[in-house]
Order: sequence, then C-alpha cells, then structure tokens
Amino acid sequence: MPLIDSHCHLDFPCFDQDRKAIIEQCQQLGINQFIIPAINRQSWLSLLTLCDRYACCWPALGLHPCFTQQHTDDDVKQLRQILLQHPAIAIGEIGLDFYDKTTDKQAQITRFEQQLAMAEEFALPVILHVRKAHHEVIARLRKYHIHHGIVHAFSSSQQQAEQYIEQGLLLGVGSLISYPNAQRLRQLFQQLPLQHLVLESDAPDMSLFNAPALRNTPLSIYTTCQQLAQLRTETPATIATITSQNVTNLFRLPS
Repeated sequence: MPLIDSHCHLDFPCFDQDRKAIIEQCQQLGINQFIIPAINRQSWLSLLTLCDRYACCWPALGLHPCFTQQHTDDDVKQLRQILLQHPAIAIGEIGLDFYDKTTDKQAQITRFEQQLAMAEEFALPVILHVRKAHHEVIARLRKYHIHHGIVHAFSSSQQQAEQYIEQGLLLGVGSLISYPNAQRLRQLFQQLPLQHLVLESDAPDMSLFNAPALRNTPLSIYTTCQQLAQLRTETPATIATITSQNVTNLFRLPS
C-alpha cells in the first residue's frame, strides 16, 4: 500500500538517534516518501543535507509563522538566495497563526506575503500553517495568485475547505480525525472528494489519540489512512493510492 507523508519534520533533533530505523520501518509499511517543511533559516542547510542523504525525503523551505519574532528581513533575502541555488519542492512551512491573541498579526502578515511573492516568482507550491486566520490566508492566496499547495492539518469549516479547493489547494488529513471530539472534521473528510486530500503525520507533533508514545513518527499515517477508510466507502489501499498520487502530482515527484 503506497503512502506518502505530506508533512513531517524528520529533520528535528529528536530523530537523530533513530531516523534511519524509522524510515526503514515506514518503508516496510509502504510509507516510502516524506515531505519535510522547514521552520526557520537555521534549519535549511541541515534539511537539505538530510534530503541529499535520503532520496525518499523532499525539502520545502520557509519561515514558520509561530516564530515570526525570530525571523528577520535578512532571512527573507537568504531564502530567495538559497532557492536560487538549491532545488526545493515548495515554500513552507508558511502561513498565519492568530491563535495567540497577543501575537503581532501585522508582522506575520508581512512575512507571509513576502514568501507568497517568492512562491509566485519561483512557481512553487506552498505548504500552509493556518490557525484562526483562514479568511486572511485565503484573501492573500488570491492576491498572489497561488493555486497550488497544501493546507497542513486542516480543521476548519466546510465553507473554508471549499474556498481552498476552489483556489487549487489540497487539505491535509492527520491525527486530528482520531480524537473523539472531532465529529465535525470527520464528517467533512467523509464527504470531500479524495482528489483534494493528502495524508500527513506532522511528526514529531500531533500524536494519534491515546498514542502511548510522547513522540509521534511518520508511522502514524498508516493508522490515519485506516481511520479515514472507516469513514468513507473507499478501501485503505484506494485512499493510499489516490492521496499519494495527489502529493506526487502537486510536487512533481518521480512516480
């Protein structure tokens, strides 16, 4: 059953001791490719090195909105320079996160728009992190003519799901559907066509409900695929095939 993890952070230090073993375990289950978005400038070179070492790993480069206070104008300039020198499959992880009401919204918006302009310039898809800011994100996707990408860990309304889909983006399905209070989200993913969905682990974060481990790994998307199949009429194998093909088409990965 071929599976692609469309969003994980295998470059994080918590995987330094067993990264190779985890990748091998994933491949035994058919999880054979991993999209790894960056979160800050300091992670770019190590992420690129990791993806050079493991052919199954693909890098996206960007500046995460939750760390906006740490990002500088020079980071944005360096992002453009590194994209000129190194192939990346997307700009990410970028977006807006207004969950913390004390956050500097304008600073986040400025960094987000700078990176959307770069995605438009380099004709790259985006990997989006969005919390409490879907209206603002959708407006800016339209402004910068962004028609390719993934809304990571989507958990909003059907109306906003349809707006992202109309814009050409895919929606990330992860461990949130395993939580008992996610009835509305499960209903949404039960109804949306598979050609608009991708699977993700967000490892090492966002563990499955009742998962005993403190650290999530990409192995969890095997379970997510099974859980999504329980909500839908398609088999796990069909879901794995279609969602993986969605990722392959979006990022132009080798078949």
